[in-house]
Amino acid sequence: MASGEPEAAATELAALLRDAPPGEVAAQARRLHLGLRRRDLEERLERAGNAAVTGTGDALDSAETDLETVLAAEPDLWEAHFAIGLIARRRGDAGSAERAFRRVLELWPEQPDALHELGVALLMAERTGDAVPVLDAAARLRPNDAGYLADAGFAQLRAGNLNAARERLALASELDADDPITQAYLQELARVEQVAGRAN
Repeated sequence: MASGEPEAAATELAALLRDAPPGEVAAQARRLHLGLRRRDLEERLERAGNAAVTGTGDALDSAETDLETVLAAEPDLWEAHFAIGLIARRRGDAGSAERAFRRVLELWPEQPDALHELGVALLMAERTGDAVPVLDAAARLRPNDAGYLADAGFAQLRAGNLNAARERLALASELDADDPITQAYLQELARVEQVAGRAN
């Protein structure tokens, strides 16, 4: 690609994709391959991915349409499934979000962002027991991400594991003392511990 030989690059990427197991290498190769074959679809994927994060209303509808078009041409693009999961979660559809993020993890096992978003979707669905190990796994893969640690702590709090919750939330607060979500979780933890103390 760097030497201006797109056809040779496409041939090399196709050969790699025939043999590569699911994971980061295959995921990146698939995205490069799409860009070489269908620049128009890569641009739609990029635009839809941005809309999935920041868009609202009609922008989400348009993004979903673009993502479905991209997946019709290349059904194994993890980014497209991830963006569809984000749209579903933002709409409050935990079931569709879970399916999309699990598909990402089939294509790229232990992808940290997909694990994190899957855990959030499971919490939305009131499946705390399933969410705890998923969010802990995401936090282990991104130990310096305060948001991941905070959400893992919140899941532990929801599960009633107060010591584990405090450990994770304290680490998150050390990484980012000004994060309002972490501070809200810590306040909720303090409230729960106070209630538990009165009960004892």
